Amino acid sequence: MTEKPKDIKAVLVSGASRGLGLEFVRQYGEAGWQVFAGCRQPAEAEALQGLAVETGGRVKVCRLDVTQVETIRETVGRIEAEAGRLDVLVNNAGVGADGEGGLMKTREEQMLYVFHVNAVGPVSVTRECVDLLRRGEAPRVIHLVSGAGLLGAVDREPGKQYSYGGTKAALHHFVRRMAFDLEAEGIIVVGMGPGFVLTDMTRGNSRTPPLRPPESVRGMITTTDRLTMADTGRFFGYDGRDTMWVPKGKES
Repeated sequence: MTEKPKDIKAVLVSGASRGLGLEFVRQYGEAGWQVFAGCRQPAEAEALQGLAVETGGRVKVCRLDVTQVETIRETVGRIEAEAGRLDVLVNNAGVGADGEGGLMKTREEQMLYVFHVNAVGPVSVTRECVDLLRRGEAPRVIHLVSGAGLLGAVDREPGKQYSYGGTKAALHHFVRRMAFDLEAEGIIVVGMGPGFVLTDMTRGNSRTPPLRPPESVRGMITTTDRLTMADTGRFFGYDGRDTMWVPKGKES
């Protein structure tokens, strides 16, 4: 049996084939971490496969569809065999609702799929990774959240992001629940907003995103490195600022 490296930290990134997920893989790989990069179609993830080669095997490409629990368990089994621990989990996988623009353009099947990926998926992945996280060093779970999920962000505006905004609102709630449940395990759980970043999802927006993935991810990793148990259940921006998305006095 090959001895697992005890001094190399391990991270799992979901939705790793492009955008912010790919950048998380790149930066963690360059920092010397053992990176498990989850995506739905590994054979089609050319940029991700390229990183696996460039890093000399530090990046491990895994088949991971957050809506299919069997693929989550396959990935967890691989991490168990190759690393035996997980120090950071980045729940990055997310989708938008193409063509949705107001109530009359909502479609049930699409809404349910977006909810599964953006809200249920992070819960499923986190649940299946708990045993690995228990063995990690100051284990942290990072959920990528969005201002689109804030009720205050949609007041007095036409209802555009029914699916995406609704799922991110649910994820805000789930972050708090998971933080409470995992606190006794010593596992830190936070929500982190990447900012308005230029990715495939935001390309074509009426406003040009001011951020690029390297800057956003660099800030999120720096913020992640500084987290302590006192931060669990909180929400941060990519720049480390406490976003105060949960009003004081309304935590329960």
